[in-house]
Amino acid sequence: HEYFHYGQATCAFMPSDCKQLSCQLNENNNGASDQLNSAHFDDITEAAAYIYFTSGSTGKPKGVLGTHKGLAHFIQWQAREFSISPAYRCAQLTNFSFDVFLRDMFLPLTTGATLCLPSRADILEPDNIMRWLAQEEISLMHVVPSLCRSWLQNARSDYSLSALRHIFFAGEPRDASLIEHLRLNQLHNNSQVTIVKRYGPTETTLAKC
Repeated sequence: HEYFHYGQATCAFMPSDCKQLSCQLNENNNGASDQLNSAHFDDITEAAAYIYFTSGSTGKPKGVLGTHKGLAHFIQWQAREFSISPAYRCAQLTNFSFDVFLRDMFLPLTTGATLCLPSRADILEPDNIMRWLAQEEISLMHVVPSLCRSWLQNARSDYSLSALRHIFFAGEPRDASLIEHLRLNQLHNNSQVTIVKRYGPTETTLAKC
């Protein structure tokens, strides 16, 4: 097993001899639907893929065993539901100690999209991360509402995020004022942007809309 530690959180990835998820992408890159129709997921079973631990808010952290089948189902669903294509540029903003890191990593890698990684230090620096999102022309990101709000409130400039097409919020209650601020100031009422709120604990294999 490979173990990674961050603060009080621990995650483990299972040995490489477990049945692995394999995805054959369509070479002509015609879009998400073609990508998914041509993808072949072989030997996807209930075999263990990873272990993540819950936050321990109910007492003691619990180890949750994730399967290849559950993870593959979630990634396929999100790619199909939101038509994620090779044209997308996806921000990887989640620390690997959280299970949703797997979503941030595998969604672009299995659809032919581009996975963009900012400096870890920049994520907590509002001006740096907002500038990075704009310069990298990020079209998809997953973020916790309170973190996004801190970016908007503390950045010294109103950076335009005109390339964004999907923003996924999770981990906290919906914040209507945050969404309104984003639409008016950073997205300029761009009707092509979809804002999605998700819920779901580690036990449910990532999150659901």
